[in-house]
Amino acid sequence: MRDIEIRHLRAFIAVAEELNYRKAALRLYIAQPALSRAIQQLELALGAQILERSTRVVRLTEIGRFLLEQARKIQDVLGGTVEAVHRMTLGQKGQLFVGFNDFTISEILPPIIHRFRYLFPEVEINLIDDSSSRMQQMVLERQLDIAFLSGVAPLPGLDSFLLREEKFVAVLPSGHRLAQRCRLNPRDLANEPFVLGVPGWSVFLEAVDAYCESAGFRPRVVQTAVHSNDIVNFVAAGIGVSIHVDRQWIQHRKDIAVRPMTGRRAKFRSLAIWRRGPPRSASLDKLIAIMRDVLGS
Repeated sequence: MRDIEIRHLRAFIAVAEELNYRKAALRLYIAQPALSRAIQQLELALGAQILERSTRVVRLTEIGRFLLEQARKIQDVLGGTVEAVHRMTLGQKGQLFVGFNDFTISEILPPIIHRFRYLFPEVEINLIDDSSSRMQQMVLERQLDIAFLSGVAPLPGLDSFLLREEKFVAVLPSGHRLAQRCRLNPRDLANEPFVLGVPGWSVFLEAVDAYCESAGFRPRVVQTAVHSNDIVNFVAAGIGVSIHVDRQWIQHRKDIAVRPMTGRRAKFRSLAIWRRGPPRSASLDKLIAIMRDVLGS
C-alpha cells in the first residue's frame, strides 16, 4: 500500500472512465507510456488485474469496477480535505474556544459573536463560562483561544483589548428609602443587607469590597447568586441592595432603582485577552478584527 500514490489512482480513474489510453493520456496531459507505467505499478502494488487490455478494447475487471468506486471516493475526500484546509488557512472554517463571564456576555459579546457567525458560518464557536483568573490560565494553556473577562491585569504572554471601563452603581428595591436620592455615597449602604455574586465572582467581589472598605465598611451579604440577572431579581424581591456596574439593561428595569455613586470613583474594567504572537489561527484574527470594529463603532 505504501507504493500506491494519488497519481496512480488519478491515472486509473482516467483510463476507467475513457476506456482508452490515448484519450486518458490527453486528459491528464501526460505521455501514453507514462500512463501505462502508472497502471502497471498500481496493479503490481495491488497484486490484482484491474483492466483487461487488447489492441482494440479496454475493459474493467470485477476488481477494477470495485476499485473505481473506491478511488472516486478517495479523490472526493482528498479534494474536500484540501479545500477545507485552504478555508481554514483563510479563517473561513474551523473552530474557536471563547471564554466569557457574566459581565461580558451582557451587551459586549453578543454583537461580536453575531457578526462573526454571519460572516463565517463554517467556524464553530464554543462558548465557555468561567472565572476571570481561571480563563487567563486556560488561554495560556491553549484551552481557550480568547477570553472576555473582567477585573484582572493580563498575565505576561497575553495581549489584551479594553472592552469597557465601567462605574459602580447602587441597585435598590423599588420604593427603598434611599431611592429618593439622586445619587448615593457608599457609606449610605453600610447598614444594608447585600445581594452579591457567588465566590466564582471573586475578582468583582474584591473590587466591591475594596470600594466599600474605602467608605469604612464591608458588605453584609445575605444572599448570593450566580448571574447578574438573578442578583437584580433578588434585589427586586426586597432581599437586599447591591452594587453593580452601570448597564442599560439594569437601567431599564422598572422593579428596581439604580443610583450613581459618589465618593471614591471605582471603575471596573472588562478585557479581551489572547496569546501573544504566532502561531495564531486565521479565525481568531478575524474575530479580533470584528471585535475591534464592533466596539470601535
